[in-house]
Amino acid sequence: MVLCGASYGGMAITGAADQVSIRIRMLVYVDAVIPEDGQSAVDLLPEDFAEMVRAAADERGHGWVAIPEALLPPAGLIAEEDRARYVARLRDQPAATFTEPMHLTGASARLPRAYIRCTGGQRDIGGDPIEPIAARARAAGWIYRELNAPHDPHLFDPAGTAAILHELASTGSTRERHSTSRTP
Repeated sequence: MVLCGASYGGMAITGAADQVSIRIRMLVYVDAVIPEDGQSAVDLLPEDFAEMVRAAADERGHGWVAIPEALLPPAGLIAEEDRARYVARLRDQPAATFTEPMHLTGASARLPRAYIRCTGGQRDIGGDPIEPIAARARAAGWIYRELNAPHDPHLFDPAGTAAILHELASTGSTRERHSTSRTP
């Protein structure tokens, strides 16, 4: 099985794979965070974002964080009707999912991993929070691909996203170590 997670979903797939690594053939991170043992999501993202999470949780008073405006898909790149439908499906997230550290055995780190970096424009949230994470994946020799789409590639380039995921899932050698770029 190939397990894939986008953005915050990198936390989820890392934790799941750590528990059932025997069932996983490869992990694929799509412009996602990559936690190490003892790290939380806010440890991996800029301090401005951590402050935004804490403030949103405090504002709401019950430990839930609404998606900050700066993280919503930008207008004008797809039909507004499609964007509005996507935004309407987004839900608040428990603050603890960002602040609780991940406790890992190391099993997920032994699995083949791939990283898909979205290069089609970044959000204005105090810099590019994903590039240092992508650089860590490249430095570790992971399979690495780029997709010329914003951070939500499944929304902005579903065909390109599916093509790269299919390629990675179909590869005979999950130990392949080279970069390619795909431009829609």
